[in-house]
Amino acid sequence: MALKGNKHALKHGYAHLPEYRVWLAMKSRCYNVTAKDYKYYGAKGVVMSKPWKEAFENFYTDMGPRPSKDHQIDRTRNDRGYSASNCKWVTRLENMSNRRNTVRIRIDGVTKTMKEWSALYNINYETAKSRRRAGLKGKKIFE
Repeated sequence: MALKGNKHALKHGYAHLPEYRVWLAMKSRCYNVTAKDYKYYGAKGVVMSKPWKEAFENFYTDMGPRPSKDHQIDRTRNDRGYSASNCKWVTRLENMSNRRNTVRIRIDGVTKTMKEWSALYNINYETAKSRRRAGLKGKKIFE
C-alpha cells in the first residue's frame, strides 16, 4: 500500500494498518505521561526521531510492513531512541532477548542468552539460573 504524505492518517485509511497501531503505541510510550509504560520510555529519555514523531508515513517508509502479526518493533540498542538506524521488526521471542535484564553468557567465543544456552544444552532454564546463582560460570552452568 502506497502512503500519501497526508498527516490525517485516520481520514485517509491508515488506522487499519497494524503498523499504524505500533506507531501510535510507540509515540504514547515516549510522550504521553499518563501511558502505563511511559515510566520505562519517555521518563527515561527514550524518544522518537523527529521524522518518525512528525508523521506515520516517515515511520512506514523506513520500517516497511510488519513481516507477520507476530513481529514487534525492537530497538537494537536500548540506550537509544526509536529511529530508522536503531529499530527493526523482530518476533516476540527475539524482543524478549533484547532486554536490559537478559543474562548473556559467553562460551567458546560465542555469546548467547542463558535461555538459548539452556535450550542448546537441554538444561532446564530454572536449573541453569540456580547454578549461576550458586557461582558457576560459563559452560559449567550447563554441564
